[in-house]
Amino acid sequence: MRIYEVKVRLLEKILGTQVPEEEMKKMSAAQRRRGRSKEESPDSMKTIFYRHEGRPCLRGYQLKGWFKEVASQFPEKLGLKRYATTRPVRSAIDQWLFIRPNIIFFTRDGEIIQAPDGELARPMRAQTRAGERTFITVSEYIEPPAEFAFEVHVLDSCPITDKVLRELLEHGKYLGILRWRTAGFGTFEVIDFRRR
Repeated sequence: MRIYEVKVRLLEKILGTQVPEEEMKKMSAAQRRRGRSKEESPDSMKTIFYRHEGRPCLRGYQLKGWFKEVASQFPEKLGLKRYATTRPVRSAIDQWLFIRPNIIFFTRDGEIIQAPDGELARPMRAQTRAGERTFITVSEYIEPPAEFAFEVHVLDSCPITDKVLRELLEHGKYLGILRWRTAGFGTFEVIDFRRR
């Protein structure tokens, strides 16, 4: 097993993705009252960060999902041919690459961030059976300067080399992590990368 220590710095705000439990209950109740299916979008929605001991954090699976998304763009770097679907790449990442720890705190000036910096509200559009709907999404955010550190554990049999892993991580400058990443949120730069 090869272990890499990675530390990154946010370039843009990162938005929470978790729907609070009370919000889920409220949405479910509203859907039952209106007779809407779960596929239809609500009028508004809020997303937050996962919390551990009350502090906002990332979960390891969120970073693993990001690696799957990025690696899907470069299957040849993983020794895989380009396929019509991304299933082989995603499956390979599931089997070869592991993120530790499972709870990853955000830090600023060397201290764990205790609470999100604020909330960002924006209109969103969704296609439903009733046609296009517009609703408001409010997401907690953490803004730069902020950092987070994690380890990437890679099986020795995996074709991901030190260089390929670093290249995948460098893609964080262009494709962020978590919510609304295609709009540039959650982008980051690698500030420390070393093999243990």
